[in-house]
Amino acid sequence: MNALMTMSYIVEVDQQHLVQANVGSMEFIIKILADALSNPDTHQSEGFHAYEIVVGLTNLAGNGHNRKYAVAKGAIDAFVKMMKVGDENEQEVAANAVWVMTADDTKDKIRQTNGLMDVLQALKDSRTEAVRQAAERAYLKLQITQVYQKFGGSPVAPKTGKCEYKERCKRFVASLNIPDAFFDHQFDLCYCTTCHTQRGDRLYYTRGQPPKDYGLPMGWCRFALGLPPKAKVHNVFEKWHRAFHGTKKDAVVKILEGGELLMPGDVAFGGEKN
Repeated sequence: MNALMTMSYIVEVDQQHLVQANVGSMEFIIKILADALSNPDTHQSEGFHAYEIVVGLTNLAGNGHNRKYAVAKGAIDAFVKMMKVGDENEQEVAANAVWVMTADDTKDKIRQTNGLMDVLQALKDSRTEAVRQAAERAYLKLQITQVYQKFGGSPVAPKTGKCEYKERCKRFVASLNIPDAFFDHQFDLCYCTTCHTQRGDRLYYTRGQPPKDYGLPMGWCRFALGLPPKAKVHNVFEKWHRAFHGTKKDAVVKILEGGELLMPGDVAFGGEKN
C-alpha cells in the first residue's frame, strides 16, 4: 500500500493513467479508509489520514481500471461518510473524488449509492466556497444523462444555453474599456461549475518543460489575449508553466499596454506609478 500511495502522489497528472493497481490493493486501501473514518478522534489508520487516502484514490482513478475497482469495492460509500462526518477540507476532497470517479462506465453504480445525492445536495449550501463548488461539480456530473462524446481527446457534453455567469463577466470586462485589439475571443472560456462540468473538463492539467501540474482557475472566466510575437517565438504554450497573477482592475490596461506584469511600486507605461 505504501508504494502504491506514494506512486499516486508523485506521478504527474498526464501520467496517472499508467499506474494500474490490482483489485486486492484497491480493496485494502478502501478498507484502511473505512477504518480511518471509524476513528472519530484522528481519522487515521495504518499511519494514513483519511484525507491522504482519498487524495491517493483520486489520483489512482486516473486509470480506468483503478476507477472501476474503487467503485466496485465501496469507495463511494466511504466518500459519502467522509462528506457527512469530515471537516471542510475532507468534504471538499471527498466530493472531488466522487466527481473524478464518475464516468460513463461507473455513473449508474455511483448514483445508486445510498445517501450520495442527498449529501451532495446538502453540501451545495455549504458556507465554504470550495466545498460548494466541489459538491455542485459532482452533483451536475451525475445528473448529466447524455454520454460524453470525444472530439480531439477532450470529452464534452451538450450545452444547455447561454451561461449567465459568463455574460456577467463580459459586462464587467466591457466596463474596463480595454481595446478589443488586445483580445482573441475564440479562446474565451468559462470556468464556472456548470460550464466546467458540461465540458467534462478536469481540475488539473500538465504543461511546460519540465512538465508541471497546474489547477484550472475554477470560478473564473477566461478572456483570451492575442499572442504577441515574442510569445510565439518562445513557444510559451508548450514550454512555459501556467501561473496566475492577481491585480487591481485599474492596472489591467496598463499591464496590457506595457506588456509586462506590474508589482506595487512599479512604473507603468506612460510614467504612472502602480
